[in-house]
Amino acid sequence: MAEEEDPHALLDRLEHDLRSMEFNRPYDIIPIRKLQNKILDLKNKMQESDLAFGQV
Repeated sequence: MAEEEDPHALLDRLEHDLRSMEFNRPYDIIPIRKLQNKILDLKNKMQESDLAFGQV
């Protein structure tokens, strides 16, 4: 990722990948959990930045 990607676009892509992985490979628990944690961390960072800039 050479350029800074839009966090909302990244979140959409990660959530799509997660749903795809859950549907196609439901028994691959470890990669699914890692992706879930990555999505949760990204959502938390987005909320923190919104709060820091007073957008909420």
